[in-house]
Formats: sequence, structure tokens, C-alpha cells
Amino acid sequence: MLEADISTGRLLHFSALKKTAEEVTELMVDFIKRLRANFTSRFEDYSIPKDIIDFIRDPAVKPADNFSSLAKEMIPSLDQAALEMEIIDFQTTSVVRDALRSAETVKGQAQRALFHSLRTPQSTPPVNTS
Repeated sequence: MLEADISTGRLLHFSALKKTAEEVTELMVDFIKRLRANFTSRFEDYSIPKDIIDFIRDPAVKPADNFSSLAKEMIPSLDQAALEMEIIDFQTTSVVRDALRSAETVKGQAQRALFHSLRTPQSTPPVNTS
């Protein structure tokens, strides 16, 4: 995406460059290509198990039975027993869980309101001249 953006000169993702650069040079394009290759090589062997991603997205959901083992593989210095106790404590304490659920509800309501406002033609409110 960044390569295409800078190569075409659109610079949607390079607003500062768009304001300051007279033109996109081959050196700039080459830098983005090398940066992408560098990131690809650094993270090609890095993967996060789906169970951990699911737990991060919604910690109120019961994690997989092997969750602490997966977490230990990801973070070798992790104290597995302490993690399991924290998860049990978190799962049994409704304050945080309820706050997360409440935040999701508010977020969902805001998204629905925004979607509705985008679909519904807006009338111009009367101007108060008093």
C-alpha cells in the first residue's frame, strides 16, 4: 500500500512529504521498498496463536484450556501459575467484565447512530436570529 502510494505520487499516506517535497524521487521509493522488505524478513516467523488474539479482543471470554501454555511459549519469562490465577480472578470479578461489556454497547450504539446519520439525509436546522 505504501509502495503504491509513493510510487504513484498520490502521497495519501505521506502528508508531510506531500507538503514539502517538490517531487518523489527514486531514492524515496527505494527506501519504502527496502523498509517493507526489512519488516517482512523480521516478522516472517512471528505468529500469534488465534486463542491469544481472541483473548486480547475479549478477555471476558473463557480462554482455551491450553491458553497459559500458549502464552508461556510467546513470553518465556511469564509465570504460568500467576497468569492462570489472574485469569480466574478476572473471570470471577464482574466489575471489569461489566465495564468491557458496557463499553462495547456504547461503541455499538455510536456506530449504529453514525451509520444511520450517514444513510439519512440531514435537514438544515433553522437559524436562530434572536
